Amino acid sequence: MRRYTRSIVVAAALAFDAGHSAPGSEQAHPTGFAERIQPILDANCVACHQTGSAQQGLVLEAGLAYRNLVSQKSRESNLELVKPGVPESSYLVHKLRGSHLAVHGSGAQMPLGSSLEANDLQAIVEWIRLGANND
Repeated sequence: MRRYTRSIVVAAALAFDAGHSAPGSEQAHPTGFAERIQPILDANCVACHQTGSAQQGLVLEAGLAYRNLVSQKSRESNLELVKPGVPESSYLVHKLRGSHLAVHGSGAQMPLGSSLEANDLQAIVEWIRLGANND
């Protein structure tokens, strides 16, 4: 009986630990806008979306990107660029996936001439799903 009880306690502890990260572990996989999302934009988007020459008027430089994306209506679609909590209703996700025409968007898939790496796309989708916080 004692061995059975100990097994249940160990299993419960492992299940709890699987759903919770240890303090500081979020640094290994940052999900905040400045730490994770802005670097993706810097590497893949800012070359065409910068002050003075921004495609569609969308500036994605650090310090401007967040307010230009979150809860802002797209110029190409009826969707918001980033709808916090709802990646499938966020035009940015459709532009990055290449499904923008299916949501009555226009233009080409972004980034122009290439595609975002799967882990970067997933990071953006997860950031939006978690509320698109500016943290």
